[in-house]
Amino acid sequence: MLRRPGLGWFAILLGIALVTCAPMGGLAQDYEDDSAVTALKKQPPPIVQVAGTWQGTATQQDDPGSSGTGPMTLVLTQNAKKIGGSFTIDFGDQTPSGWLKGNIKNNTLSVTLHATSGTDHACTAAVVATVNGNAMSGTFLVKGNRKHCKGKGTFDLQRQ
Repeated sequence: MLRRPGLGWFAILLGIALVTCAPMGGLAQDYEDDSAVTALKKQPPPIVQVAGTWQGTATQQDDPGSSGTGPMTLVLTQNAKKIGGSFTIDFGDQTPSGWLKGNIKNNTLSVTLHATSGTDHACTAAVVATVNGNAMSGTFLVKGNRKHCKGKGTFDLQRQ
C-alpha cells in the first residue's frame, strides 16, 4: 500500500525552513546596526585647532633677484572653522602688521592678511598653509595696487 505524503511531511519541511531561515532575520538586524557604524565613518574629521600664537620665519620674493627674510608672528583666534586674529612680519625695510580672517578645512588654513600699519600701502596677502600638529608651513601672495603690492613667499611657523 502506497502512502501519500500527508501534512506530517509538510510540517517537518516547514519547520526545517523556519529553522534555516531564522538566522537570516538576525543577520538583517545586524546589517541595520552596521548603519550606525557607517554613519560614523562618514562623519568629517575633527576640526584642527589652530588658536594661539605661531612664530617663525617668512621669506618674500618681490621681483627676480629681490627677496627678504624675517620673523613672522600670527596670533590666531578660532570659532569652529572660522579663523581671525592678527599678524606681524618684519622684512627690515617693511614691517607689515594688521588683522587676518579666514577658515580651516581639514588641516589646510586659508586666510587673508590685511596690512594696517608698517607699510606704505594698504596691501593684502592670500595665505594657504598646512598645519601638522604644532607646525605650520605655507605660501603667501601679496595683492593690491600692482605697483606697490606685489610679491610672494613662503613661511614656516611653530605654535608657541
